[in-house]
Amino acid sequence: MCRKEFLEKQLYMARHNLLYYSENYLCANPMDGYEELYYDTAAEIGIIEDMLAELHADANQVESNSDVRVRSLKKRVKGIARRLFTAEETIARSLGRGGLRLEDAQMYLRSLCKDAQHSAQELANIAGL
Repeated sequence: MCRKEFLEKQLYMARHNLLYYSENYLCANPMDGYEELYYDTAAEIGIIEDMLAELHADANQVESNSDVRVRSLKKRVKGIARRLFTAEETIARSLGRGGLRLEDAQMYLRSLCKDAQHSAQELANIAGL
């Protein structure tokens, strides 16, 4: 087993655990009584993702830590943008079919906004602002 495989397995298990500690499938809020485990696991996921990004960067070429963080952040921002652009249509379609409660839709949008705010703050930290 190589380092990449090990980290990918750890990431899979951490995401599984986060789902278990979450209030629902959106993983936006912790379940009552599991708050500490939820936040610890969310931080663990971030660390493992950063380690995988660094490992990938090391395999191609030596880069500075901020370059790795910026690349990882770009990928995350693209994902957030994609989810934001399709969120309205997805939520409207799901609400129309009765497959999504309004509270869940609101929670999903709050989660997207938090992701965007976190990414903006991380970018500011990298830039030294």
